[in-house]
Amino acid sequence: MGRKRYHRRRGSPAGQIIRDTTQIANRMTWKACLLLGAILFSAFYWLIPAWLDGLLVSQASSPFAAAVESVIGRRVRMFRLIGIAVGLVCVFFAVRNYYTRQHMGRPGRNATGFLARLFARSLD
Repeated sequence: MGRKRYHRRRGSPAGQIIRDTTQIANRMTWKACLLLGAILFSAFYWLIPAWLDGLLVSQASSPFAAAVESVIGRRVRMFRLIGIAVGLVCVFFAVRNYYTRQHMGRPGRNATGFLARLFARSLD
């Protein structure tokens, strides 16, 4: 009987979203990559924060409103950063995939994700 392999979770869920997006965008055509970037940017930058703000408004009369506002405010900022980073990753891969069809290796994808996170923080 073989041993089960347990994979250790690497990093935060936000980092995993960006890593998954780089892996998917690396394999797509440039048009599909732009479409994916527009959808993910819209979802993470506008839709999810608007939903969280709606939750915040519904909790306004709660005695824990200040604590809930603090937690949701941090989440809204995190989702907006994820939206910017995912948008930058998809734009990068759309331009790259327009000019070449070679798939990027793991070190290149990791560097792209790191640079996208770095630029997202400076653009926020």
